[in-house]
Amino acid sequence: MAGARVDECAARAGASTRQLVYHYFGDKDATLSPRLEWVYEDLRAKERELNLQALPPEQAIRKLIESFL
Repeated sequence: MAGARVDECAARAGASTRQLVYHYFGDKDATLSPRLEWVYEDLRAKERELNLQALPPEQAIRKLIESFL
């Protein structure tokens, strides 16, 4: 985040100005939170698709790790 430029982030997001980014998020650091939440939810959805509950614990952990590596 230290090297990220708000102007560049705004342009990539299709926002007309960086003030728009600040209006919705408050500051640069706050723009990261929604992205992290989206990535985490995506990972959790993929985990649910693995049906780990049907496996013995050791096999479930192995399958989980292999699926993300």
